[in-house]
Amino acid sequence: MRKHAFLPLWALLLSTGSVVAQSSIGIGTNSPNAKAALHVDAANADKGFMMPRLTTAQRNAMSAGMTASDIGLLVYDRDVKAIFSWNGTAWQNAGSLSLPFYDSSLVALNARAPFQIIKNSTGLDGSHLVYLKNMNPLFMGSAFMAETNSTVSPGSAIYGLQTGTGDVAGAFRISNTGSAVSALYGETNGSGSGVTGYAIGTGNSVRGVKTAGLSGNTILGLHQGSSGHAGLFQLTDVNNSSAAVRIETVGASQALEINSTGTAAAINVTKPAASTGQGIYIDHQGNSGPVAQFIRSNPNANGAAIIGYNNSNNSISPAVYGFHEGTGDAAIVGRINNVNNAFSAVYAETNGTGSSFFTNQLGTGRAAQIQITNAANAAIATRSFTSGTGKAGLFTISNAANTDTAFMAETNGTGVAIAAVQRGSAGAAGSFQITNAANNASAVRVSTVSNGIGIDVTSAGTAQGINITKPAGSSGQGIYIDHLGTSGPVAQFRRNNASGQGAAIIGYTNSNSSQSPAIYGNHDGTGDAAIVARINNAGNPWAAMYAETNGTGPSVYGWQSGTGRAMQAAINNAANTNIALISSTNGLGKAGLFVATSASNADTALYTANTGSGPAFAAVQRGTGIGAVFTNNNVNAGTALRVVNNSNAAGAYAVQVQQTGSSSDDALLVTKSGGNGSAGNFQNTNAANDLTTLFSMTNAPGGTALGGLNSANGYALSLFSGGARVSTTTISSGTSITNRSVGYLITGGGPAFTLGFILDDGGFFYFFNQTAGTITVNGISIAANTGKTCIILGGVLRAM
Repeated sequence: MRKHAFLPLWALLLSTGSVVAQSSIGIGTNSPNAKAALHVDAANADKGFMMPRLTTAQRNAMSAGMTASDIGLLVYDRDVKAIFSWNGTAWQNAGSLSLPFYDSSLVALNARAPFQIIKNSTGLDGSHLVYLKNMNPLFMGSAFMAETNSTVSPGSAIYGLQTGTGDVAGAFRISNTGSAVSALYGETNGSGSGVTGYAIGTGNSVRGVKTAGLSGNTILGLHQGSSGHAGLFQLTDVNNSSAAVRIETVGASQALEINSTGTAAAINVTKPAASTGQGIYIDHQGNSGPVAQFIRSNPNANGAAIIGYNNSNNSISPAVYGFHEGTGDAAIVGRINNVNNAFSAVYAETNGTGSSFFTNQLGTGRAAQIQITNAANAAIATRSFTSGTGKAGLFTISNAANTDTAFMAETNGTGVAIAAVQRGSAGAAGSFQITNAANNASAVRVSTVSNGIGIDVTSAGTAQGINITKPAGSSGQGIYIDHLGTSGPVAQFRRNNASGQGAAIIGYTNSNSSQSPAIYGNHDGTGDAAIVARINNAGNPWAAMYAETNGTGPSVYGWQSGTGRAMQAAINNAANTNIALISSTNGLGKAGLFVATSASNADTALYTANTGSGPAFAAVQRGTGIGAVFTNNNVNAGTALRVVNNSNAAGAYAVQVQQTGSSSDDALLVTKSGGNGSAGNFQNTNAANDLTTLFSMTNAPGGTALGGLNSANGYALSLFSGGARVSTTTISSGTSITNRSVGYLITGGGPAFTLGFILDDGGFFYFFNQTAGTITVNGISIAANTGKTCIILGGVLRAM
């Protein structure tokens, strides 16, 4: 064995250094620093200081016997490659900050920042100077927070300075596509702005950019206060001739779209009394498209598309002024493009002494021209009507040299060129009378051998076109028509004015005798129905037959004494998506009632069938009633509602209830308020059917497929017969259990397992360990070939 020679410590210190006043020891120096207990120098500048070197396990082993008295002890960790110091309770890495780190700095004015990092690397480098990351998704704090109480500018909490030509001075990005919050959020409870953009160069103060192909708003201004604007753009320099707001687009959509859901105007332009220029000026330099277009797309809305208002008393200051210098269309054009619109294309009204409509032609054209260019239009081209005491129309030639007619009617059709009109307050336009009672001839006889109309009566007033009065003692029909031809209707009543009102036929009687209806149709043949009502205008929204009564009887009554149906409603247009029959009431009774009064009738009182893909019966409750469908059986022992589906096709449910709205109410509610039976009974009577009688499913990870509640502190779930079957999962490898089941058979993996799904309070599980050793599930120990039942309480899995 080799022997080693050891020198006393005092001899070693005397040979390498000196002792100063017994308090400072110097190694490699004869003048140790008086403030240092130990001063080590390398005389030749080729040596370092070697402290004790330990592994991490050795350093941790020392902690067992260390206390606050050992504070300041230094060692070098071989594994971590860092110096550690004992802070009195634990080891602290001397080369990094200890977390949590709290410190304050009292530095001189204009001195260096208390915390400063400068990176001097060269070349392309994508790393960050400072990187802060939060790994806890439930963390409510910020990854970085800066606070200042400075009252002077620029004393901001965060200041980004970019001196290069790279990216922006500050960038806030959200890389989670499912996040709906803002990448940059500015908030203030003072009178200043939440976010301020200030540009002293030629760039933009604020710029919003969206990547191509993405939807959504580039900039959104949302104002939730009771006053103030969602956005305000001002030009404070009177010499600035630019627009306060400029909007450009190169796409096919509008450059500016305004959506106003309130009661105020969507656009409000106000100019001071002393200002000049237009309130709104639009210069369209394109080759097509209108200069401006105002559209009201709500057919139920009130109000004009354009309202021009002017209270000026000066000449040439109308409410609306159309000025045309080209050779195109008229200065003002009013068109209605809806064939169902019964109003005028241009409407003029005045309560002054001038004309409602005035035209003045200074050239060689007509002063006014009114025409209908639709050859199929049977309406009057022009109509002059007055409710006053003046004339309905006046045509005057004020030129004495004019030899033409004041009024001329001309037609190249087959109708009359002019009709006689009675302008007085009484008297007929024509009168034909027979005053001899012995005269059996017709007062008026019209005969024609052509295809023209025998009698053509036109009534432009409010009275009847034809009025026939028979005395009280007379008999016989008021009108008798005997049609001996082989085709054509016996009589036809037509209204050819689409703007007119009133029925084509009105039947009126005040007789109290039976068989005296207002209109009676008697058919002795096998042809069409006794009464047929047809509307041949696809734009007419009214019913082909309308019945109304204010008595106690029904509006329409169908009586079938043969073998046919009492009433049938059918739509023969395959493209018609409307309802075939609607029964509604504004009273307090039922909207519909179907009663089978024959006791021997075994058929259903109401039968619905659908050969399409839709349901055979659908009910919608839009009011506050108890439900869309209500069944009540208080007479016999049968069920109040029975649904049978004999279809063998997949997805053909007997009953399907679906809640597609955002309501939090149940999609199906079954309530039993009387008796001792169950509120719902689900039976499977097919012995060959091995599926569940009642199946419930949910795709919400935090929801339950089947829930039970007994508000009277009774049983929420009862099993009367048979066993209970739960889901089981076999675990043979891995350490994470991700599938939620009731029972787990663990045959391998582990030995430490964790549950990888949401731990909802009240969930219970059974774990059986079939491995050879002990396992743990969320920290619960289970011996080999044994099992444990666990429950989740307070978000923690606990053994029962």
